[in-house]
Amino acid sequence: MTRAHRQEELDHHMGDSNWKKLLQAVPSLIKKWREAKNEYPDSIRRLKELEANIPAEKLLKWQSENDRAQKSRLKKPKAMDIYDCLMMKPPGKHEIQLGLTRDEARCGVPRGTASWLSSGLRLQEDQLALRGRIRRMGRSLTVLQSQDVEDKRTRLQKRIDAYHANAEKYMGCDTADLQDAIEASQGSDFDWVPDLDHHETDDGEIEDEELRDNLTLFPEHIPILLPSALGATKCAEFSLTKLIGLELQLRKGQANDVIHNLRLAIGYKSVLFRTKMSQHLSLIKHVFTVNAGKHCLF
Repeated sequence: MTRAHRQEELDHHMGDSNWKKLLQAVPSLIKKWREAKNEYPDSIRRLKELEANIPAEKLLKWQSENDRAQKSRLKKPKAMDIYDCLMMKPPGKHEIQLGLTRDEARCGVPRGTASWLSSGLRLQEDQLALRGRIRRMGRSLTVLQSQDVEDKRTRLQKRIDAYHANAEKYMGCDTADLQDAIEASQGSDFDWVPDLDHHETDDGEIEDEELRDNLTLFPEHIPILLPSALGATKCAEFSLTKLIGLELQLRKGQANDVIHNLRLAIGYKSVLFRTKMSQHLSLIKHVFTVNAGKHCLF
């Protein structure tokens, strides 16, 4: 097939496609107009329900902006930019940490406290990640898997030791006293719940006391020296109330980062659905219908 012949075939297919679109343009518009007409009352009702929870002054402002955009959209297309979805990302942990670092002198805490607390939050995240990884592996681990887990535990233990070594500098208290306070206050407000990867005796009972004592031997279960681990009462006793506010701000940034990542994940799944899944919905529906018919027959 020569290039000229391929060009001729392509022109033929494109012309046929355009001709079919032209023939179906009017029926398609009529169908869409009928659907819009049927859905219009329900749309108005839902709009009224949304407007009922919005202040009147804000509604008037939006209406005036809408009128200006509709009047000037032909001569000034940028006037329609007000309809764009502007979603401002809340400050994440790193942005909040930067602001707290700049205000450390004004807050009266040692320089580097915000960074130290942020590293503690990161350690907690890594602990949860390691615990989840071990739980997914199950009980029957291979030699390579066991070695990989122990290597991760060794690295995590070194980071925890380095973090706790600086606790006295930023908290102004002896590390041993803080750890004793955490062990005394942790879990005092609720009954202890064993981890999902618990052990059972021959009688099927969980070895609570033994497991409780052995959990702290693993770095993924070691309590991290943070104001939230001590509690408000112990923080007031050790004069650490200023660190409570710092950790709270970092926690908010941490939550904002998680929500942002969830939003990105949902958006990615939406793109996959539109680009991959929606093309096969009619086929899947047809297959389900055929299978349902077979089940009905038999």
